[in-house]
Amino acid sequence: MATTITVHTQIELDAALAGAVEHETEIFIVSPETELISVQTTKKICIVARGSSHVVARGSSHVVARGSSHVVAWGSVQIRAVHAVSVVSHSKFVVVTQQHPAAQITGPATVIPVPPILTATDWIVYYGAQPSEDQDDTVILYKAVRDNYCSSHGFLYEPGTLPQAPDWDGGKDECGGGLHFCATPLSCLCFDIDATRFVACPVRISDIVVHQNPVYPQKIKAPGLCAPCWEVDRYGNALSSTIPAHEETTP
Repeated sequence: MATTITVHTQIELDAALAGAVEHETEIFIVSPETELISVQTTKKICIVARGSSHVVARGSSHVVARGSSHVVAWGSVQIRAVHAVSVVSHSKFVVVTQQHPAAQITGPATVIPVPPILTATDWIVYYGAQPSEDQDDTVILYKAVRDNYCSSHGFLYEPGTLPQAPDWDGGKDECGGGLHFCATPLSCLCFDIDATRFVACPVRISDIVVHQNPVYPQKIKAPGLCAPCWEVDRYGNALSSTIPAHEETTP
């Protein structure tokens, strides 16, 4: 008989995955719409999202199913099939964004095929990153930081400065070796749940590196900013006291 575990957060899920036994564990994810949950495992276990959870195959929570994971969904569920996962739908209201051509999708569902994200432009379009208003070759990305404007790794993103990575690796590795950003402030919370501030970061599109088959597809890396950063709220609205002079707008 399978062991059933219900989780509500990324921390609970990670703990459940660590102790999961192949073919003998079922994990039920029940989380709010704002919670992005990523399933990263090579174990052959069953991941089930219910109700209005949002499954990224990776019901409205976000679940990312990778490796040989199996996802079952019913109700108002959204699934993003990032790897060659198996998705079984029990409802016509399940929406599957198919990012991997080998993903197996069965049952009633609306399937939206997505071309692979291979370039910075592909990533910008898919995640809806906003271009700079005054520079065509620049996009505005975001970083979640603490009260002192430092990231969880201690790197400073003080408004008005132009942070540059001291360890840029030319884009070789997905993690480390550069500065990392998301397309929206709220997306950044997946990487630092203790963040209290958000910083808008102008990044030159030609500097952005998108990795193939990434573990964390919602983030990209770059060697640094191309213009000074400024503080925003969690929805990307600028806090006027931190906007650099070249970014100010007249009412």
